[in-house]
Amino acid sequence: TEWENVVGGIIGRENLVKLLRFPGGSKEDWKYIYRNISEELGYKFVDWTALNGDADGKPFSKERCMQEIEKYCSNKGDIIILMHDSAKKTITAEMMPEILNFLKNQGYTFKRIEI
Repeated sequence: TEWENVVGGIIGRENLVKLLRFPGGSKEDWKYIYRNISEELGYKFVDWTALNGDADGKPFSKERCMQEIEKYCSNKGDIIILMHDSAKKTITAEMMPEILNFLKNQGYTFKRIEI
């Protein structure tokens, strides 16, 4: 695709990963056609199974971040955590050492999503 040519030209085609996350998730019925198109183009789409709270519009603090991580990630199976990184969401990046330590203490290991 044109996108693959442009991005692949910048980062190297060998670094392209055909992985997609729909904004807002992929569960809505109206996104069915887009799920099919992405699969036809060889993309795998994933949805998150856990949250840290940085996307729901409520006041977001370091304490709330950890409360959400503990709520969604304690004693669960495989998880994919929705987190955002932007100039306005610095708490998520600041909390990564604490989040990673918590997850390691819960017995989680970290893996690349294989396509």
